[in-house]
Order: sequence, then structure tokens, then C-alpha cells
Amino acid sequence: MKNSVAIFLQDLRNIKRVPLVGMLFIGLAILPSLYAWFNLSAAWDPYGNTGGVSVAVVNEDAGAEVDGERIDIGEELEESLMTNDQLGWTMVEDEETATDGVKSGDYYAAVMIPEDFSSSLVAVLDGDPQQSAVTYVVNEKVNAIAPKMTDTGASTITREINEQFSAETSRLMFALFDELGIQLEEELPTFRAMKDVVFELEGMMGDARQFGDTIIALEEEWDELDDYAQTIQSVETYIPAIEAYAEGVVALDDSFDEITEQSETILTLESELDQFEAALDGLNRLQASLPEWNEEVEAVFEEGESLQGESDRLMEELNLLEEQADKFLQELDEAAVNYETATDFAEDGMIRLDSEAEQFSQSLEALEDRLKDVEDHEAWDKLEAAAGEVQENIDTYLDTLHELEAVLLWLEEHVADADVTPALEAVQRQLERLESWQVTLDDMAEKLEEGDVSEEQIDRWLEQLDDAADAIASGIERLEENEGRIERLMGRAVESIAEEVERLEEEELEAYLTGFLEFSEDALKETERRLEELDEWLSTIDGDDVDDALIEQVRALSDQLQTVEALLASVTTGLEAFAAYDVEGQLAEGLAQLDDVIDRLTTLQQQLAEVEEALSGASHPVEPLTEEASETITDTRRQVDDARSWLMGDGVDFATDVDEEIRRQGDRLYDALDMYQSLVADMQSALEQGQESIASGFTSAREVTEATMPEAEQRLNALTEELNARYPELERRVTTLARFVREDLPVVERQVHSLSQWMQEELPEIREDYERVNDWLEEDWPAVSEGVEMLSAFASEDLPVIDEEIRSVSDTVRELEEDEQIQEMISVLRNDLAEEEAFFAEPVVLDENQLFPIPNYGSANVPFYTPLTLWVGALLLSNLVTTNLHEKDQRAGFTLRQIYVGRGLLFMVIAILQGLIVSLGNLHLLGVYAAHPVWLVVFSVLIALVFMTIVYTFASILGNIGKAIAIVFLVLQLSGGGGTFPIEVTPPFFQAIHPFLPFTYAINLLREAVGGMIVSNVLYNLAILGGFWVLSLVIGLLLKPILEARITETYQKSKSSRLVE
Repeated sequence: MKNSVAIFLQDLRNIKRVPLVGMLFIGLAILPSLYAWFNLSAAWDPYGNTGGVSVAVVNEDAGAEVDGERIDIGEELEESLMTNDQLGWTMVEDEETATDGVKSGDYYAAVMIPEDFSSSLVAVLDGDPQQSAVTYVVNEKVNAIAPKMTDTGASTITREINEQFSAETSRLMFALFDELGIQLEEELPTFRAMKDVVFELEGMMGDARQFGDTIIALEEEWDELDDYAQTIQSVETYIPAIEAYAEGVVALDDSFDEITEQSETILTLESELDQFEAALDGLNRLQASLPEWNEEVEAVFEEGESLQGESDRLMEELNLLEEQADKFLQELDEAAVNYETATDFAEDGMIRLDSEAEQFSQSLEALEDRLKDVEDHEAWDKLEAAAGEVQENIDTYLDTLHELEAVLLWLEEHVADADVTPALEAVQRQLERLESWQVTLDDMAEKLEEGDVSEEQIDRWLEQLDDAADAIASGIERLEENEGRIERLMGRAVESIAEEVERLEEEELEAYLTGFLEFSEDALKETERRLEELDEWLSTIDGDDVDDALIEQVRALSDQLQTVEALLASVTTGLEAFAAYDVEGQLAEGLAQLDDVIDRLTTLQQQLAEVEEALSGASHPVEPLTEEASETITDTRRQVDDARSWLMGDGVDFATDVDEEIRRQGDRLYDALDMYQSLVADMQSALEQGQESIASGFTSAREVTEATMPEAEQRLNALTEELNARYPELERRVTTLARFVREDLPVVERQVHSLSQWMQEELPEIREDYERVNDWLEEDWPAVSEGVEMLSAFASEDLPVIDEEIRSVSDTVRELEEDEQIQEMISVLRNDLAEEEAFFAEPVVLDENQLFPIPNYGSANVPFYTPLTLWVGALLLSNLVTTNLHEKDQRAGFTLRQIYVGRGLLFMVIAILQGLIVSLGNLHLLGVYAAHPVWLVVFSVLIALVFMTIVYTFASILGNIGKAIAIVFLVLQLSGGGGTFPIEVTPPFFQAIHPFLPFTYAINLLREAVGGMIVSNVLYNLAILGGFWVLSLVIGLLLKPILEARITETYQKSKSSRLVE
């Protein structure tokens, strides 16, 4: 630092040694200030001296006349402009002269008032408002600022015109208000009379709205009513099928005598069981007595005549056994035929039960719909018909349920391990509910016939209908749950009898098995088709487009899957019936595949339930559920294909094996009986031969007997064992079948007879009633529909508008009456017109409050021109004064950093002088305004030091290149520093570099001193400028030794060109 001070003192001695250099430094301290002073003086108050800016005014307004009074707004405007010194207003005779003067530069702008100016303004009084146009011409080539000044003048003209027009309009308007106030006061009695009419009309609108709501509700439900009408009309197509069904029932009733007659054979067979048992006992005795008999034969040969008598006794017993076997075989064949007829009817009863339950449920729904339709006491005929239909269906359903009850009791008594208690309890509960409902329906029919039905009664019926529908649905569900078991129990019963009686001939059994395989394949095809349709439909579901129809479709598809599942369950049940004949174990694989398909269908129904729940507004999204269901469908279809492959492959082989096994097992009893007959015949032959031997001689008889009797004894033993093993089961099954004929068949006969009688007596009357309803629907229904549609349109479109208008008028009248607004309106309209006119002419007054006021434009520009002057002064000094030492001033101990600091001290002294001269000259020579003049001087000196350090560092370390960089910085800071225009109106580039320029913070710091200081702003700007100063010193001290050699070399090369010093 000592050497740096020495260098500075050497510079002062050099200045003293050469006084001319000192004068140069003084000039460099004063010269930059002249730049600021001249610019500030020239732009001291440009906006306060606009009176010399000439603007031509052409007034061609011809004026106008309103109610006999002449109005010339153009002339009034001209007079107003003559007293306005903001611009140099010059009156010109015509438009052409004014335009030529603007073009030539004699006038900066021109304002032309047209001939119809006044007339167009007052046209608003005639109800035809028109905007008046004042032509403004400006020459923007003459000066950059002058057009902005003349624009202000043109705006002044239009403002004065608008103010004058508003004042005149307000005066006329309030005169009219006063007249309206007088008229309104005179019309008060009329208003009071109108008020009473409006309130009365408002009171009547409640009934009108209620009637409209009723019509709209009826119209909304009309599509459903129309569907009911079409459904009723479509029943006509089913009449032939219904009549054919009725004929079948009547025919079945007629044939019951024959069925009863055939069933007597079973009873006869039961009565002959004792005889067959006696024959079997005789056979057992014969078997037991054979050893003794052989001994007796031997004794006969010894005793002679006694043997002949015993042989005669045995022959008689054999003849009796032969007759009993023939008779039993004949009766067994007849029993098989009769039992087939009975079991076929039992199976038909189960089918009818399902059908009649469905018909009864549908008739209940129809009755409930009719009850809902007649809540306003209409359509009694349709309701009576629906109630009658329910009564008919409930009778039929009761009969069939009684029949099913009898079958279940028979199964419980005669079939081993037949657990039918759940199904029997469900049937009995259903019978109790239906019998209770018969009483309700009788009461309903009686009240409907009398026409004495209240809305409360209809509501109770609807509740009872809902309970009945739920109970029936529950009962049907329980019956459906046990239907498969009942069918399997019936199959077991048939199967047990079919082991002894060959119920099916070979062709019938083969046709049945073939038909069952075809039925099973059709069931799997139907399953695959339903799954394919469901998969396609799931891909079309949209979560954002949800309505009741979509949800109902999901529910219908789930019901279809349930139907398909029941269909496959029946196939499984049918296959299980043949399990007893599956000798090779082929059936297990097919049953497992069908069970897998059924399980998948159950899973799919659960997934559809989740889809339905999501569509109904639950929290789960729809798309993942449909994708999961589609995957389940794919797996299910694959399993259906596997089941079909088994059915058409191993299933055919299984059917063939079952056919053979059934025939083999069915023929076993007949083979035993045939063997028994053959054995008896052989024994008879042996006895006859024995008798002949006795006649011819005991010796030859002994030979014949010894040759025949061992084989006959062996066959008799085998036959006896077979008959003893099978007879108990045969006896049990024949007894069970006979009990069914005695106890259950009469019940079935009564039910069929009751149904047949109803078909013959009631069905024709029902058809006549239906034809009357159908004719009425075809003739009158379209006219009724059209009338309801017209009334609904009026109630939904016109009536709400009328109601709203009447309520609005009523509310307005009521508000006027309660708040005394009419009196207040009269009072307002008849107020002081002059006072109101003055207010509306100028309703808003601008209250201007200036912060940090600066009295003139020149003072406001000091923060810009002062930093600019200081930067220019630093550039001048760095260009005229070298930053290095002269070779004569060099010392051995001087380093480059010491030279940088020592010569920099001289530059800093000049910078201080420049800051003092420019700031003091601004205050005392120009008389600029400064809220804090002392701080203005201090800040100017600090800014001079910072700028001088930056420019000195550039010139010291980079030479001429650094000086060029300082000039570039000057150019950028003129536009990017924000000294004149706000930085926000400059291009994006200058806005981007604005925060990084020293000018930015120097200008902001001086603005605080001129306009008024905010301490935080001052400290912030001083901190940033201090950062620039420190950064410049660090760069200079670091890079001066590093770049000196290269900069010196560059300088020497440039100097060798003899063009650059």
C-alpha cells in the first residue's frame, strides 16, 4: 500500500510540474456535467409549454332546433377552446385549409366538427340516438412527442362535448321526471284497483299449478301405460295357444278313467304279493327238503309204492309254482306300464308348477300396476280384470301345490333317505299364504264390484301385493332350490322299480339317451351364445352415460345367466341319474367340467351385481369391473368348449355303456324268473321220467334219477338264492307304488278335473271381456293420448311462465305497497331539478393524491442524466489518461497490483470532482428540485466512484478492448437502465439485462434523493452498487498481473500499425 501511495504522490508532482495537465483534469471534471445540464435545461417543462403547439379547428356545425329553441354545440365548443391555453388552438375556415396545413407542418393536428354535429346529438330526444363523429387529423412525421400532445387535446374536445351533452340531457330528463311524478300521483286510485286483481289472480294459481303437476305426472307415465295397452293387445296372439292348452287339459281329464283303470293293475299286483311270497316259501321248502327228498327217493326204490305217492305230491307243487311264476310275470309287465303313466304325470306336474308359479307372479305384478294406475279412481274395468286373473291363477297354483305336497309326502314315506322336509315345509307355507290371499282377493273383488274403494284401501292393497310378491318369490326360490332334489328322488323311485320292470324297450332307451345328449349339447351352445352376447355388451358400457334402462339391462342379463345356470344344473341332474350305471367311471370327468361351468356362471352373476352397484352410484369405478367380468367370460367359454368336447366324445361312449348296463340290469329279474320256469319244467320232466322208471322198474328209474337230480338241485339252489335276495326290495317298491295309486292319484285326478272345469266354464267369459277391452284400446286410446300430450305441453311450458309472471307482478305490487315506493318515487321525481341536473352532469369528481411529487420534468430526469454523465466522464478520463506508469516513473519495487491501485487513486479523485460538480450544478445552476439535496450530492459522489472503478478496471486490465467494452455497457444501459420509460414497456432483451446493469441501481438511488427517500430502498441500491465496486476491485487485482503481458503485446502490435496510439 505504501508503494501505491507513492505512485499517487508521484502523479500529483507530475501535475504540478506540468500545469497544463492540471487544467486538463479540471476540464475532464467539468466537461461531463455540461452534457447533463444542457439536456435537463432543454427538457425542463415540455408539457407545461404546449400552448405553442398549433392545432387547427374547423367548425362547420349548422346547429339544430329543439322545441323552438336553437342549439349550436359546435359554436359553444369553439368558444370554449378559445379560452383553453393547453394547445395553440387556431380557427380555420374550411377542412381543406386545415388538412393542407397539417400536411405542410404549419399545424401539428386538425379537428373538424361536421355540419350535422348538433342535429345528430339531439336526435336522442326523438328516440333515435346517433353517435356524432369529430374528425381528428394528426401529422406524426413532424415530431415524436407532438402527436401525443395533440391526442390529449382531441380527448379534451370530446370530453367537453360529452359534458355539455350530459348537462343538457340531464336538464331535459329531470323536467320529464317532474311531469311523470305529477301523472303518477294522479293514477294512484287505478293502481290500487289493479293491485286487488293481481292478488286475486295470484291466489288462484295454486290450484292451476296442482292441476298442471297432475297432468305432467300422467304424461310422464304415459309411455308405461301405452306399453300396458300394447301388452294387452298383444295377448290376442296367444289366444290360440291358450285354447290349445285348455283342450289338452280337458283331454287329460277325459282320459283319467283309463289311467285309473290301468292303475288297478298295480293294486292287483300288490294283492298277489302274498301268493308270490307263498310260492317263494314253497320253493324254499322244496330247496330245504331236497336232501330229504333224495333220501326218500332212495327209500322209494327200497319201499316201492310209497315213493310213487311222494313223486305225485312234488309234481303237484311244481305245477303250482309254475302257474304262480307265469301269473306274476304277466302282472309285473302290466305294473310297469301303469307306473310309467303315473311317473310321467308326476314329472308333468313339476313342470306345470313352475309355469303356474310364473303366471301367478306375473298376474300379481299386473294387478299391482293396475292398482297404481287407478289411484285417481279410473280404469276400474282393467283393475277388475287383473284381480280376476290373479284369482284364477291362485286357484290353479293352489291345486298344483296340493299335488306337489302329496308327491312329497309319498316320497318321504316310500323312498329311502328322502330328506324332503325343507321342500315340504316351503310348500305348506306357500299354501297358507295363498289361502290367506284368497280371502283378500275375494274382498278386493267385492269392493271393486261395488265401486267403493278409497285411496287408503288401494295403498293397503299395494302393501299386501308387495308382501305377497315377496312371499311368492321366496317360496318359488325355495321350491327351485329343492326342485332338483325332488326330481332326483323321483328318479331314484323310478330307478328302483326299473331294476325289476323293463320300462323302456331298446329303441325307447336309445332315443332317450340320444335326445338327452342333444339336449345337453344345446344347453352348452345356449350357454356359449349368452356368454358371447354378454361379452359384447360389456364392452359397450360407458360410465359417464348412466340411466335406469342401462341398470335394468344389467339386471336382465344377470337373470338370463341364472336361467342358463339352472339349465346346466338340469343337465348335471340328468347325468347324475345315470351314475348307478357308470361301471367304468366315465361320468366323473363330465360332471366336474359342468360343475366348473356352473361355478363360473355364479361368479359372473356376482360380478354383474357389482357392475350394477357401480352404475347405481357407488364408489367403485365401472371399467375395472367390466374388464374383470370379460376375463371371467373368457374362462367360462373355454370351460364350455371342454364340456362340449367331453359330451360329444366320451359322453357318446358313456351313453352306449349306460344303455347296455340298463338293459342288462333290467333283464336280470326276468332272467331269474325264466330260469325258475325252466327249472320247474326240468324238475317236472325228471319227475315224469322217474314215474315212468317206477312203472318199468326200480332199476332204470334209479339211473334216470341219479343222472338228472344233481343238476336240478344245483339250479334250484341258485334260483332260490336269487329270488330270496330280490324279493324284499320288490315287495317294498310295489307297495310304495300301490300306495301312490290309492292315496295320491285321486288328488291329482281332482285337480285336473277342477282345472278342466274352469277351462270350459270361465275361459270363454274371460275371452269376451278381453275382446271388449281390446276394441276400446284400438278405437279410443289414440285420442286420449293426444289430449293428455296437449295438456302436458301447456302445463310444462306455458303455465310456469304465466305463474312466474303473476308472482313477479304480485311481489312487485306488494313491495311497492309495503315500502311506499310509489310515494317515494313521486317525491324523487318532483325534487329540485337544478340540483339534480348539476349532479348528473358531473356525478364523479377525481380526487388526485400525488406521492413524492416532483414539480417539473427536468427535475424528474436528474436521476437518469446524472449517472449517464458520470459514466461518460469515466470513459473520457480512461481514454485521455493512461492506466500504466511512464517508464521514467517506474521503480524496481513497484508491482502491477501496486501500479493498479496507485494510478486508480488519481482516477478516484477525478471521479469525486465529477460527482460534486454535476450534483451541485444541478442544484444551484439549474435549480432542480430535490427532496434531500445533501443526499443527492453524497449519492452522486458514490456513484461516480463506482462507475470510475468499473471503467478504470476495464481499461487497466484489457487496454483498448476494455474501453470498448465500457462503451458497449454505456449503450446497453441507456435503454436497459429504465431511466426514461418504464422497463416493462421495453423489449424482452432489455428487461432481461435490467437487473444486471449498474445504471439500474444508480438511477433508483438518485430517485430516492430527488423524490423522497425510503430507507429500505436506499440500503438495497447501495448494497448492489457496493457489490459492483468490490467485484471490480477483485477482478482488477486478480487479473492485472495475469493479463498484463498479453495486453502489452497486443498494444505494441496495434501501435506498430501507426494508426492506434
